[in-house]
Amino acid sequence: MGISVRHRAPRARVALAAFTSLLAFAACSRTGPDTARPSPPGVASASPASRAAALPSSPTTASSAAPSATAAAPLAPPASATPPAPPPPAPHLSFEDDAATGAIAAEGWLKARGIPPTAFVDRIQGCVPAKLGAPPREGLVCDQQPPMPGSLPSGESMFPLTLWVVEGRTLRVVLEVPIAAGPLDREEPISAGDPNAGNYVTLRHAVDPSGVRVEVRERDGQDGCAAAIARMPKDAPKILRVMRTTCAVTGVYTWQTNRFVRTAAVAPPSAATATAPAPPPTQAPPRRGSSSFSD
Repeated sequence: MGISVRHRAPRARVALAAFTSLLAFAACSRTGPDTARPSPPGVASASPASRAAALPSSPTTASSAAPSATAAAPLAPPASATPPAPPPPAPHLSFEDDAATGAIAAEGWLKARGIPPTAFVDRIQGCVPAKLGAPPREGLVCDQQPPMPGSLPSGESMFPLTLWVVEGRTLRVVLEVPIAAGPLDREEPISAGDPNAGNYVTLRHAVDPSGVRVEVRERDGQDGCAAAIARMPKDAPKILRVMRTTCAVTGVYTWQTNRFVRTAAVAPPSAATATAPAPPPTQAPPRRGSSSFSD
């Protein structure tokens, strides 16, 4: 009986210790989400707020907080897929057809209109087909012609602007005036910066799209008739002769009945342009006259 009493007390202490551990475990189980649990030894404790601050921001949050500079910039217009096609070359008569340059065989052009080519094929090289007169008819505008009547046997020459119309089975001249005076044979190559293309003097001309009006005028400034004649030595009378004859044809020519007739003068170069430097030529050196007023 005494032995049983001595061994009961230790068992009671063990049971009490177990009960105490159970209460402690229950208390830990009821800890709220905001209550920090003890950290393992050697690890610093962190509060929920500090743990949230340490987490990296999501891409959505960063984008909404700081808008992208690229997204705010205006969009550039889309580049054109293909560049615009260049304009087709201007048609002109030549020795053979060449679509790449706009060349039309002069012999074929004459034959298509029932005109025997032998009389004209060499005279219309470089000419430009056009509608001329009233009513409009097929024709040619030529400014690369050989020397015209009035040129001198000694070589001082005049080179014409010639307009033709198709009439029956032939070509008829409806206007021919000199647009350049120069040497028949040039001793030196033509300078690229010479607006007169190696001539003593060169006029400008323009055929109206209506085909019933042609204007011939002298160049402005130091390349005009008065300045060019003043520079020529007085002991060159033959050169001065063809220069003055050429400069005298400036004017407006209009279609009357069946050809072009000079009907008005053109204003001389203004004083404002009399001393202006001459612009570079707008055409190839072999051409005898300027075919537009763009210069």
